[in-house]
Amino acid sequence: MIFDTHTHLNVSAFTGEEKEVIARAKELAVTRFAVVGFDTDTITRSLELSEGFKEVVSIIGWHPTEAYQYNKEIESWLQERLTHPQVVAMGEMGLDYYWKDSTPEEQDKVFRRQIAIAKEMKLPIVI
Repeated sequence: MIFDTHTHLNVSAFTGEEKEVIARAKELAVTRFAVVGFDTDTITRSLELSEGFKEVVSIIGWHPTEAYQYNKEIESWLQERLTHPQVVAMGEMGLDYYWKDSTPEEQDKVFRRQIAIAKEMKLPIVI
């Protein structure tokens, strides 16, 4: 059994092809998939995929390049979704200074906040 622990079947490049991609992966012995959601659209899609395919679990969090958008409303929305039974971890989080969308200070604040949330909710994190 091979478990792909970090996929993005939830991005637009795979829309409508998820079933075929999963089938092709199974032919290569990949039998489980963690679909990582990193903003509102990809988190929503990750949860949909985990509900629609028994082979899929969700990892959801707020990506550092999106830190500039993070606020109390997003945090509440995210925390609610972290209780979904198919969520196995919180992430993809961390620091990413390559892209310039969010400042290092914004990224650091959001990263630390997500670590605290994961601790409170007893979820592992994906960095």
